[in-house]
Amino acid sequence: DEAAAAHGLAGRIDWRGKQDQRAVIEAMRAADLFVLPSRIADDGDRDGLPNVLMEAASQRLPIVSTAVSAIPEFIRDGEEGTLVPPGDAAALAAAIARLAGDETLAERFGTAAYRRLLAEFGMAAGIETIASRLNAALTATEATVAASPKPAAAKGGSEAMASERA
Repeated sequence: DEAAAAHGLAGRIDWRGKQDQRAVIEAMRAADLFVLPSRIADDGDRDGLPNVLMEAASQRLPIVSTAVSAIPEFIRDGEEGTLVPPGDAAALAAAIARLAGDETLAERFGTAAYRRLLAEFGMAAGIETIASRLNAALTATEATVAASPKPAAAKGGSEAMASERA
């Protein structure tokens, strides 16, 4: 990449391009830190909640990212990782340096992200959320049906004949 070369970083960056999940996880297992500086594109396009954050958390990596879109819904600044403003290169560099220099903090963030992934974003948590919403909808429907006025019983048989004679 020309920008990397212009900054003297070409020899320190390995541009791997598109990778399958196995290769991504293998690379994460060899990493000490995960950095995802997201931003909103000029045309308004943006990430939702990038899956790669979940993959990084699954490997207990400390995460540095940006407060864009849904990223703060998973990574809360100072709890599961560090969030910086989008486009703020100085803040990004400072966050990287801070975690690279503080192994205890990095480990705490990685563990917290892993725990949050399992507790709130894993399959079991998703199933529990769906079950809870379905039960709430069913309860609300049952309450609505129970509160609805009952239709009057139709007259039939001998009652109908008696009222017609009268």
